[in-house]
Amino acid sequence: MSNSTADQMSFVKTDNSVTVNLNGETFTALNGTPEFDDVIKCLKARNYAELPNVISKAQAINKYSDGAFTVKEGRLWIKDQMVPTALAQKILEFKSEGLPYEPLIKFAENLLENPSTRSVEQLFSFLEKNRHPITSDGHFIAYKSIRADWKDTHSGTFDNSPGTKVAMPREEVDDNPEQTCSRGLHVANWEYPNQHFTGARLIEVKVNPKDVVAVPVDYNGAKMRVASYVVMSEIKQPRQETLLVADPDEDEDNADDEDADDEDADDDSY
Repeated sequence: MSNSTADQMSFVKTDNSVTVNLNGETFTALNGTPEFDDVIKCLKARNYAELPNVISKAQAINKYSDGAFTVKEGRLWIKDQMVPTALAQKILEFKSEGLPYEPLIKFAENLLENPSTRSVEQLFSFLEKNRHPITSDGHFIAYKSIRADWKDTHSGTFDNSPGTKVAMPREEVDDNPEQTCSRGLHVANWEYPNQHFTGARLIEVKVNPKDVVAVPVDYNGAKMRVASYVVMSEIKQPRQETLLVADPDEDEDNADDEDADDEDADDDSY
């Protein structure tokens, strides 16, 4: 809904953003950022004299990350690709508060390489809900239970020793979220393997968001199927960081790049 509020000024507010046109110039602030709240506060109070100062902050979001992203039409874009709203709001929130947002930019770049539209739209909200830390290279931490010999609990063929890259062809991973226990490499939040613990060890793994294939609809959105992950270490308790962490290890460069392709290991589940 468009509203005329003063001479030479109008605005449009949606669920995602507020766009203000002042003296022929247009500024946009995304919902979830301090700029959005400040603009709305001014508009509600009809404090139009303060709007130019508030809008100057909103204008600055177009300069965030030295051109790594832009905001237009109320949405955030990276390399001409639109970033999902929840992730866009978190990037702008971190930038506005002076927090390190670069890992979120890298996460978005990796996520946008995922060919699954569903995964792109839903993954960040899933990770926030389940408190999966995001690493400095734009990957995320998840958890898994395995056997005492470091093999997966289902087939006993996937080596999950620390530093190992576990992978299978993406096309062999079931991308249907309605299929709850199916083909793919399974990783989860901290609670799931502890509640359904069938292995002798708990490990943390690092996952590139581009490799997430499906989040099954059951288990209260606690686990997912992926095409690849890197085993970090055995753990006894989850990481306490809720969003951003430094890389736990730098073992990925030394990880085994061979894809696991055992025909009998269709379902690597807990």
